[in-house]
Amino acid sequence: MVRVFSICLLFAFTWSASGQIVISEWMYAGTDGEFIEFTNTGEDPVNMSGWSFDDDSQVPDTVDLSAFGIVQPGESVILTDAVAADFVAAWGLSGVSVIGELSANLGRNDQINLYDSSDVLVDQLSYGDEDYPSTPRTKDVSCNIPESGYGDTVAQTTWALSTAGDIYGSWGSSGGDIASPGKTLGYALSDFDEDSDVDVDDYAEFSDCLTGPGVSYDPLPAGCDLVADGEGIIAADADRDGDVDLEDFRQFQECFSGTGVPADSSCGYNVEPAADTLITLNGNSITVDGAGVTVDGTIATITKSGTFIISGTLTDGQIAVDAAGTVEMVFNGINIANSTSAPINVMNAGYVSIVLADQTQNYLADASTYVFPDPEVDEPSGALFSDDSMMISGTGTLTVQANYNDAIVSKDELIIQSGTINVTSVDDGIRGKDYLYILGGTINAVTAGDAIKSDNEDDPELGYITIEGGTFDIEAGGDGFTAETSINITGGDFTIETAGGHNETISEDLSAKGMKGLVLVAINGGTFNMDCADDAIHSNDTVIIDDGVFTIATGDDGVHADTYVEINGGTITVTDSYEGIESADVTINDGNINVTSSDDGINGAGGDGSGGPWPPQPGGSSGEEYYLHINGGYIAVYADGDGIDVNGHIVMTGGTVIVHGPTGDMNGALDYDRTFNISGGFLVAVGSAGMAQAPSTTSSQKSVKITYSQWKTAGTMIHLETTTGGADVLTFTPAKAYRSCVISSPDLQSSTSYRLYRAGSSTGTVADGLYEGGVYSPGTLSNTFTVYNAVTNVNAQ
Repeated sequence: MVRVFSICLLFAFTWSASGQIVISEWMYAGTDGEFIEFTNTGEDPVNMSGWSFDDDSQVPDTVDLSAFGIVQPGESVILTDAVAADFVAAWGLSGVSVIGELSANLGRNDQINLYDSSDVLVDQLSYGDEDYPSTPRTKDVSCNIPESGYGDTVAQTTWALSTAGDIYGSWGSSGGDIASPGKTLGYALSDFDEDSDVDVDDYAEFSDCLTGPGVSYDPLPAGCDLVADGEGIIAADADRDGDVDLEDFRQFQECFSGTGVPADSSCGYNVEPAADTLITLNGNSITVDGAGVTVDGTIATITKSGTFIISGTLTDGQIAVDAAGTVEMVFNGINIANSTSAPINVMNAGYVSIVLADQTQNYLADASTYVFPDPEVDEPSGALFSDDSMMISGTGTLTVQANYNDAIVSKDELIIQSGTINVTSVDDGIRGKDYLYILGGTINAVTAGDAIKSDNEDDPELGYITIEGGTFDIEAGGDGFTAETSINITGGDFTIETAGGHNETISEDLSAKGMKGLVLVAINGGTFNMDCADDAIHSNDTVIIDDGVFTIATGDDGVHADTYVEINGGTITVTDSYEGIESADVTINDGNINVTSSDDGINGAGGDGSGGPWPPQPGGSSGEEYYLHINGGYIAVYADGDGIDVNGHIVMTGGTVIVHGPTGDMNGALDYDRTFNISGGFLVAVGSAGMAQAPSTTSSQKSVKITYSQWKTAGTMIHLETTTGGADVLTFTPAKAYRSCVISSPDLQSSTSYRLYRAGSSTGTVADGLYEGGVYSPGTLSNTFTVYNAVTNVNAQ
């Protein structure tokens, strides 16, 4: 860095080659001590041995600074009158060199002089709000000297006192002082999580603090975690007017850099509000009131950043954007059609925001065939198209009729904050290539292709969908929601139909899944009503469900992942499916699960649903990698095929499992290839007897396998109790005809005698055929037996 100093008559100033050390911040009085910050702004380390400080006495070697030692480029060091350890603790510092117990204390109006080891004056600052009126008075609050001011030897009126969260990253000490000791490079105005970029995480924080114009954020809105500075201003309030509104969002957009892209630490500061430009559509003409728009017939092109309010009808035309910086378009009741292209075409913009004005209806319709300006470039590719990042917000309604391809497209990220959006499309509905982030609003989509989509195939960190809320009504010819990498959902109300629903037969080449994330589908909340011709929830790798309420009807699997499914909570009801839950590895830790299937209820099998090895096994053996772990929850299965089928191992440590299994002898209520070790929980599985299995004899919890001599009709009660005392172990009414019943319960004890009944009645409360409480009135005694081994085989009439 090159510093240029003017000759000042008041000060004899000699420049030194060691002048890359500068005075960068000071506070003359503070609860936790006054301090001076020196920073190495050069490209080489500086050895400060022999360096010194003095105030306006201007005597070298007054305060020895040798203890700073070697100061690296970009490093800041601190001189304070407090005990060094106390200062470090008060400010929560780490890795900052501090010299304490300064003897030459600073005053309200004073001077700071820095000398090198040759007693050459390296930097000097004269300050004081009395000596230099309107300059900062640094009592309990520091002044960070801007980089442009490093050459000044006198405090300037343009310098400002520090505020929490400013561009220097200032914060409060334990005693309430405000400064940034040890740090000269702060964070961008909108980098709320201070990770050096401004991305969707920061936008989420901003949206939690959004109040609207004229609405105070004192008290803070629920969910807003930002801390107000000494003047009561939070960092989201960029214009410091006491509310967080679209003007603040415009400045947020100035800072938006995207995930992993460093933001400009000065962005968003001193952004002067721009006058709005009005664009009025007059059927076959366009008028403009304001700057930044050129008009060519019925095409209006926005050429600069700013806010553009658009209203009226355009029978055949376009709003185009070709501008640097942030462009905000307010749809204030528009109706735009285009006979050769897209009605909205953002060709170039740093960021584009579309605001749906309150209580307005807005319509867009494109051509069925496009005439491209450049035949080699097939863009735009949607009725509302942006080649750059785009956000949609507001409280109005937007209806898009896509006759050529997609309805709403961003080739970068697409954020939907609010509004009502209706799309009808001959292909995909809403697509954000890099990612699609939905915080709320109402989205209704009828599409021939996929409804909601993110499809970046080039970057493994992109191509994802994140949904935090909203209401969705989806009718898709393809997938309802599809992401090249992951789908992450924490809330929302979803109604999804794909390819006509679960009763429709579709081509094997068609993907018509409800939710598809090729790498991950993670759901931690929301309500889902899904009627899908293909899998309802699908991943080529992993599905994790932590919470949510699901009602699923599907022509294939309810929940499918090639590699791993984990369920930790929620209520999952699969009313119709081929297979209910399928993966090579399934873990159920909690939740309420009810599955109806035409084949297997829960299937631990190959990634393609086959019984073949997944991954392929050495020597061609099958099943070694397949697992079902049941550690908790409530599971009820109604299966025409196997109730639970694992081409490997089952491990059960807890939970309740109820299986109403098959009536054909080629399937079983339980079917496993390797082992089924049960050590806890409750299991009852009824069905045919031809392939019936009980848990493995290596299990620590006892099981009973009952085989009846004849089929029993559906609804014929099974009751098992202890011979002594008549303690109830099982009262159960199978939903289908059965010839086998397997029971495992902690109540089954070794060397204990039991009575087995069929028929009878109970006054208990019944769910999925299992009775809790009440009194059993005996039917016919089928057998009496004693449990000794891990599995007791019982024959019954």
